[in-house]
Amino acid sequence: MAKKKFRLQHVGFCKSCAVEIINTDSFVIYADRNCQHVSCMEKEYNDGVSKPQHPSLESKDQTRVSI
Repeated sequence: MAKKKFRLQHVGFCKSCAVEIINTDSFVIYADRNCQHVSCMEKEYNDGVSKPQHPSLESKDQTRVSI
């Protein structure tokens, strides 16, 4: 049996860092055919999680008023 040749193929460019992605890199492809490195995806997710999503969560001075 003959040994298979190793091929490097261009997949696309990362939507976060705009670096070329090849088939040996660790990456994800979305339904709209954009691709992204796994490390860029994790960084983007962690940056979004650390920021409050709702403006009322930003204020830390929340006092309760009793009626």
